[in-house]
Amino acid sequence: MIKNAFFVAGLLLLGYGYGLMDKLHQPLALGGQATDLIPIVNSDEILAQVNSGAKVVFIDAREPAEFEEDHLPGAFNMTLREVPDAVASRFNDADLVVTYCLKDFRGYELGRALQVRGLHNVKLMKDHGINGWKKNGLPVAGQRGLTEAKALARLHVCAQDKNQCPQKSAS
Repeated sequence: MIKNAFFVAGLLLLGYGYGLMDKLHQPLALGGQATDLIPIVNSDEILAQVNSGAKVVFIDAREPAEFEEDHLPGAFNMTLREVPDAVASRFNDADLVVTYCLKDFRGYELGRALQVRGLHNVKLMKDHGINGWKKNGLPVAGQRGLTEAKALARLHVCAQDKNQCPQKSAS
């Protein structure tokens, strides 16, 4: 009898959890953006912010090995497992905090986690993470990219004049 009660309770929790997750991620599952839960920003808007002198912080939600390969210039690496409550205060002085990952799922989840912890200047990169950033011909740092200093310098050149960035890749 007790086993049955735990089994039923587990099924109810599992069902509720899946229902909640479906509701939270429905816009993404349908191919849209979760604009009702986390604001989005595209690379042109990011470049405009950088060019205006705004403090833009990039937070990469991928695993450390992925981050080492390549990341946006000046990015911090933070996985969902590493989001302490105090992290929001670390980035409160930023004008814009951009979360991203390979495409957008982990970036979205990290953005939500930061919002829950009180960070209200966080947005998800619309261009589908680092893949979209690279597809737009924008600089990356890391083992597969430029040095951090060169990538940051290149980012500022691109922000001043996007025509100075490499052509968009066909892939």
